[in-house]
Amino acid sequence: MLLHINNVIQMRYSASADVLTVKWPDVRGVAVPELRYAFEMMGDVLRHYDIKKLLIDSSSNATEIVPTAYLQLMEELLGTFTATRLQKVARLSASNSAKEAILTFYTSLVAGKKLKGILFSNFYVKKEAITWLTNN
Repeated sequence: MLLHINNVIQMRYSASADVLTVKWPDVRGVAVPELRYAFEMMGDVLRHYDIKKLLIDSSSNATEIVPTAYLQLMEELLGTFTATRLQKVARLSASNSAKEAILTFYTSLVAGKKLKGILFSNFYVKKEAITWLTNN
């Protein structure tokens, strides 16, 4: 079921699998406050629906944001995750390998510090990510 859609983020929830799929924003031309607001909405949805599994689809996003701002946003977002009952986060990697290398590096810096108790894994194939999320 479609929970939210706007020009920044899209959230769909599968109640049968208890998986929230978030179409990650293409942050070209999006202001940091808009991203913060979208991430706050995601945190509200995670808490309201008591979601335990999250699929972040970054497969087609493009990030054009200053690295320090990106790190700050990721720290805030992952801090939001730890305030929920989230257990697993799967991320579909961006198709642009140069940008993906940068995003993976920054995400791993933050995830190691902030995702205590939440399993995190990157994938290139959605079906594999869903299988990983739904297996106990």
